[in-house]
Amino acid sequence: MLPTANDPTRNPNPLPPDGSFRGGRLPAALAESYVGVDEKKATDWVEFARRLSAELNFVNGDNLVAGDWSPFYEKQPAVAAARLIAWPVERLGQRLAEHRELIEDRQGTIPVEQLLDSLFDLLSSAVVSLDQLTDRLAPGTPLRERAEALIEHQLAPAFRRWLAYHRAAAPVYFAALGADQVPEYLRDAYAAGGGLIATQDVIDGNVPLKSRWTAGLNWSDYLAETGTDDVVYGAPPTLAGAEEQILHAVGHLFFHGIYEAFVSATLHLRAAAQTEWMRLQNSPDNAPHLALLLAFL
Repeated sequence: MLPTANDPTRNPNPLPPDGSFRGGRLPAALAESYVGVDEKKATDWVEFARRLSAELNFVNGDNLVAGDWSPFYEKQPAVAAARLIAWPVERLGQRLAEHRELIEDRQGTIPVEQLLDSLFDLLSSAVVSLDQLTDRLAPGTPLRERAEALIEHQLAPAFRRWLAYHRAAAPVYFAALGADQVPEYLRDAYAAGGGLIATQDVIDGNVPLKSRWTAGLNWSDYLAETGTDDVVYGAPPTLAGAEEQILHAVGHLFFHGIYEAFVSATLHLRAAAQTEWMRLQNSPDNAPHLALLLAFL
């Protein structure tokens, strides 16, 4: 075999391949696929359709309005997976951090008691949303089992402490909050996964959680075991010391570590939902979620 240098079939002066020189490398922004006509993913459309279904009246056989179409739509496993994927958890983390920043801003005009109450409610609302969403995931699937384990072993113990901190603060800080001055953007229902729930309503049992949050205890026994905990405030809460005590709390690892852990865990769960979404798309028994909506529009 002839050496390459003497091979008559080889071009001794080949043209360099495309991209060898700077002028031959096109910017990524010039690629046809760089910007889509509509950049929504399939899961975004499913989430859009889920939210739209709640705005459409369901008319029963007697020609009377009986709720909306969301119960027919949300029971689909693919819709639950898509909702988890579309949950703007990063925005939830941002809103929680913004509460803390405003509390730490000693020049602010919003009462710190109101900001603390709003901070409690935002995370409690996210917990309720995750609980309801987990219940809609298909039983026996890896995503459902992962969500159940995550709640039982990580989030439920943390939320128990969250409620204990709230119960220690509520009689003093939240008894007379006055006119609400918390900006609407902080009360971000969509970032919390749905509607906003008052932490006190959860404590009072008006918004029930599944037993995975209570280790199987009934609610009254669970609250009795939870008790109150004022450790994050540095001292028993008092009106006179509210500003310093609340500032101490939001900077306490035991306190902000709870909502940071929730955001982190939910992000991992959202990644697992991607795998479940793909499994459902390839499953022959997966319901045509978009066709269901289009059928009645």
